Amino acid sequence: MLLLIRDVVEEASRRLGMDKALKNAGPGRPRSNPADLAKAILIQQYFCVSNRVAEGLTLLFREKMKLKKVFSYKTIERAYEDPLVTLTDAQGDLQADARAGEAEGARVCSRRNRLINLDEAEL
Repeated sequence: MLLLIRDVVEEASRRLGMDKALKNAGPGRPRSNPADLAKAILIQQYFCVSNRVAEGLTLLFREKMKLKKVFSYKTIERAYEDPLVTLTDAQGDLQADARAGEAEGARVCSRRNRLINLDEAEL
């Protein structure tokens, strides 16, 4: 699944020309690679973990996911607001869909965690 995430995000990044978005427009913190942030978010959603655990997973899977640099949990948190990462337009029409998907993902994660806890209780 991780290889699928990597390949799909890299292809989308190539098609959308994300390299142009990395140009720094002025002073301030340099922009993180939107494709790498998208990979981190998808890893986080796949494993149903928090931002801090996702930071550790990006360290663990850095080579496999071809991440150019590793970033903090706060950068992962900020990525949810970045339109280049979430591929939302200026009006944010897709943000409602993203929030609905995030809520559905949370339900799936909590259900999966309950099932895992039930299995552990049987041991």
